[in-house]
Amino acid sequence: MASRVRDFMRMNPPKFNGSKVEENPQEFIDKLYKILDIMGVTLVEKAELTAYQLKGAAQIWFNYWKMEYALSFILLSKYGPSIVTDRRDKNSKFVLGVSDMIVKEYRTAILVHEMDISCLMVHTQQIKEEKLKEDLGRQKG
Repeated sequence: MASRVRDFMRMNPPKFNGSKVEENPQEFIDKLYKILDIMGVTLVEKAELTAYQLKGAAQIWFNYWKMEYALSFILLSKYGPSIVTDRRDKNSKFVLGVSDMIVKEYRTAILVHEMDISCLMVHTQQIKEEKLKEDLGRQKG
């Protein structure tokens, strides 16, 4: 991954703070995806490299989003304790859940290049709700 980061940084990717009025999140995404498409990186690498370019308020938001996901997992795990038997299994399921969620979120965004940031935000919320329903369904079944 270190060589990917080096290659990525050589392409002079934009940074996103999320706190300036003149910043356009869609422009940030479009510019980054041009670079990432040229590099031919995987979906997971796209997510990681994009997160690397978040600064300031945007980085704080992303970190809180990751913590919220972890807390949601912990809170929901009480409804299916047999699903999360030990710490290693819990960590593994968390990582797999994050990966699945990232793939679902970015699959549509990659296929539909015309999708703007507001559509992506709505789509992300729908995926999150869908994932919660799936998890609850698995616990009941």
